[in-house]
Amino acid sequence: MMARKLKDEYEKWGLAINLEKTKYVCMGEGKEILKFDGAGEIKPCTECTYLGTKIDQSGENTMEIKH
Repeated sequence: MMARKLKDEYEKWGLAINLEKTKYVCMGEGKEILKFDGAGEIKPCTECTYLGTKIDQSGENTMEIKH
């Protein structure tokens, strides 16, 4: 499962995932809740800011360009 791989890679670098603050945007169709073994889950959201630019589920930044 993707959540397991993500957690394992972070642990290799000595990092931890803050499940209360972390959300993700799924580009394209479908939404999946990433579950971590008994620790919690990462929920999807509809838009995010990446390197100062807002990106929505379509993967475009047209909202930011119009702004």
